[in-house]
Amino acid sequence: MAEAGKNAAGRGEPGDRGDRADAALIDAAQRLDRLRTSRVRPARDTSINGAVSAQRERTGRLMRQAGSAAAVWAELAPAGLRERSRVEKLVRGSLHVVVTDAATRFTLDRWLRGGGQERVAAAARAPIDKVRVRIGSLDDEQDRRARGR
Repeated sequence: MAEAGKNAAGRGEPGDRGDRADAALIDAAQRLDRLRTSRVRPARDTSINGAVSAQRERTGRLMRQAGSAAAVWAELAPAGLRERSRVEKLVRGSLHVVVTDAATRFTLDRWLRGGGQERVAAAARAPIDKVRVRIGSLDDEQDRRARGR
């Protein structure tokens, strides 16, 4: 016959040390599973939606700023200079202006140094630190072809 406290398979009765150890192992395994689920990093977003929307926002802001600078230029530049110049671009606080000839460049330089640059910078939405003037064509497409872009 079986010994007292042991069943036919030789294992202890429910409630003895073996079952308590099993229960402790099961409890530890459950805690470990909960810990693993809470420490797992979320799946990585591999779509480009965030990058595209951020770039769209930056481009829109730059276009508004450049448009603002061009409008301010059209409003504040003297009439004779306005007809022979155009705003090419606004890059990192530098307003690039194209003029038709050296005489216009000289006259524009005098106007900018005489306070025109401060007035343009104050009226524009974008920060303008300096105005760069170069000689070129007022036709944008023709100017790009000549510069190889």
